[in-house]
Amino acid sequence: MMNRGRLFVSVSILSFGALIASSVAPRPAGAVAASLVQVVNTSSSAIPVNGTVEVSGAVNTNITNSTLPVNGTVTITGTPSVSLNQGSTITVSNDKTQSVPTKDVENGTLNAVSLSCSNLVKATGSPTFSTQSACVDTTTMNPFITPQGMRLVIDHVSGVVEVSSSGGISDAGLLLNRGGNTQGLYAAAIQQSTLFGVTHYAFSIRVHAVGDSGGQVVFFIDGSSPNAAANATAYVEGHLVDCSAGCAAN
Repeated sequence: MMNRGRLFVSVSILSFGALIASSVAPRPAGAVAASLVQVVNTSSSAIPVNGTVEVSGAVNTNITNSTLPVNGTVTITGTPSVSLNQGSTITVSNDKTQSVPTKDVENGTLNAVSLSCSNLVKATGSPTFSTQSACVDTTTMNPFITPQGMRLVIDHVSGVVEVSSSGGISDAGLLLNRGGNTQGLYAAAIQQSTLFGVTHYAFSIRVHAVGDSGGQVVFFIDGSSPNAAANATAYVEGHLVDCSAGCAAN
C-alpha cells in the first residue's frame, strides 16, 4: 500500500508539469529577447521616412529640396526675404479700380511738374455752359507755360466737379498745344453723389499726353441745364523732357 501511494503521487506531479510545459509557446531558434533601440538621426546621416509622420512640439526644420508643393493656406510672419529664380514670371492684376502705382525709373532725373487748375461757373440762365482756364504751377502759382526746348509729358490727371443738381456736365478735360494745334484730353467724370442740391463728379486717369514748348495747359468743363452753377478743380502730374537735342515724334 505504501509503495503504490508514492507511485501515484510521483506520476501526478509529472503529469501536471508536462501540462504546464505544453501550454507555453516554444521560442523560435535564434530568437533574441526584446530590448530598447535608440535611433540617432542626424543631418549627415538622415534616415529616410515614407508615409505620414506625426510631429509635436517645436521642431527646427531645414528644407533642402528645390521645390516644395504646398496645399491650403500658408501664413508668413515677420519680414522674410523672398527671392525668385532667374527667368521667373510674375503676373500682376492691374485694372482701373485698383491700379498699380508705377514710376519711370529710367527717367528719374526728369523735372517733375505739378499743376493746379480751377473753374467756376455762375448761373446765367443759359441752357448750356462752357468754361476754361489756364492751369498754374503749384510752386509759383503762375500760369504754366512749357519752357522752350522742353516737352511736357502728362502722366496723371484727377479732379472733382460740383454742379447744382438742376444741371450736369457733359465734358471735362485738358487742352494742350501739340504741333501748333490744340489737342483735347478728355477725362470721364463719374457721378459720385448728390447732397444738399449739389451733384458731385470725380475723375482720375493715368495718361500719356504731350504738350509742346511754349504752350499752356488749359482745363475746361462743359455742362447743360438752365441756371446751372459749377465749381471744378483738377490736378495734373507730369514731367519735362529735354528736347534741345531733338525729341521723338511721340
